[in-house]
Amino acid sequence: MRQMSIEEAIGRAPGMSPGRYRDVKILEEKCPRCGSKIVCVYDDLGTVEYYDNYAHVCLNPDCDFILHEETFSCDMGGGRGYEVSEACLFCGRQIQMTG
Repeated sequence: MRQMSIEEAIGRAPGMSPGRYRDVKILEEKCPRCGSKIVCVYDDLGTVEYYDNYAHVCLNPDCDFILHEETFSCDMGGGRGYEVSEACLFCGRQIQMTG
């Protein structure tokens, strides 16, 4: 079975775009629809307003399994910084943001 590249898979998730911070990992967990591999993606546009995108996308090009959630917050008091760690909303995987 053909598998999409990570970038192809990310392109299927709504709202995902190249950002300042990105963390991607292929999970051990399998797709609940087809059994293929799933990629866990965190994407942040890296602006003062923290616009975070979380997605789980199946790497099988014939499967349409996508979990996607966007969150938004604004910290006018100084910023989040590179040392902050977020967790995926779907699997709880720790996401270390680096610049």
